[in-house]
Amino acid sequence: LITSNALDHWRQPVESELKADFQSDWQAQLGGNFRYLRRLAGWFFTLSTILFPFYAYAASDGWKDCDEGATTNCEYQIKDGILTVRPYDNTQAGVIPDYNRINCATDCTTDAPWRWDENLAEVKTLNVESGITSIGNDAFEDMPFVTVNLPNGLTSIGNFGFHESIYIANINLPESLKSLGAYALCNTSLSDLEFPQSLEKLSYGSLGYLRAFTNEAFVIPESVTEIDEYAFAGYGTHGTQSLTTLYCTENLMEQCQKAAVQAGVTVSKYVINEDNSFSADGQTYLSVSDMQKGYACGTAETCVAIRQARQTGENIKIGSREYASIKDWIDQKHIAKLIYTIDEANAVAGKTNRVSIRYR
Repeated sequence: LITSNALDHWRQPVESELKADFQSDWQAQLGGNFRYLRRLAGWFFTLSTILFPFYAYAASDGWKDCDEGATTNCEYQIKDGILTVRPYDNTQAGVIPDYNRINCATDCTTDAPWRWDENLAEVKTLNVESGITSIGNDAFEDMPFVTVNLPNGLTSIGNFGFHESIYIANINLPESLKSLGAYALCNTSLSDLEFPQSLEKLSYGSLGYLRAFTNEAFVIPESVTEIDEYAFAGYGTHGTQSLTTLYCTENLMEQCQKAAVQAGVTVSKYVINEDNSFSADGQTYLSVSDMQKGYACGTAETCVAIRQARQTGENIKIGSREYASIKDWIDQKHIAKLIYTIDEANAVAGKTNRVSIRYR
């Protein structure tokens, strides 16, 4: 028989040996894991020191969401007098959302966030970057911009988009724009404006009261299919005196005639010639800009001379004289000098020894 004392005497050395083996294996494994964890922590620390400056910059570079819910893929920044708006994901189109200024005497969530930015007063330029496809209602109403840069790919400007932004003197309408919303550019200080050939709709009051407008005409592109009432309010006998004419193609004459009456101006039909010049009221114009300024090129020979000069960058050569621009030629053409001989001057003035020069 094996007594309990004998069993304990045999079991204790075995348990001690097993315990020692277990502790040795556990410590070896723990040591390996610890070395692994320590190495992992070292890599994490190194990576964090590299990435932290970029994270800190991204968190403090001033970009903010265009809307509270950040659902329109749009962000903005005000820096160095420039308001820049762009998509925050360049792989998707972005839109500047619709806003609502009604009853917003103070900061409110329905209004554009940049309106309440503390740096807004210093902003003179708006840059809308590529990828933004539309500008929502009230987005830039009553802003301090002087210059507005819009990207190709923009298709619409919403109602009151730039309404009452009275300092805007320069804006480009890209060759992708299809519609101008109601009062979109109303009461700005644009002196010159050409429509893109992509334009399809001019909404109510969209071009009303351009307070600094200097052109004699608007040339409506043949791409336009719809002109709302009072799209051109506040010109001619109703306000700005420079605008006298709306030039429209045959398919738009009925809508243009209504718009012209409402604007206090006249309407004339134009056609596009094979050489891409324009003809209206018996005159030929080489470009939309010439047509809006009233710079007809005259005879076929003169038109060719002006076109060639523009292509080469040289002065316009007509006869024995040269002109730096079509404007110079137009101005000179309107001054016909009548120089009298001494005898003719005497006969007219009833005096002797006198030369008289008259200008007409």
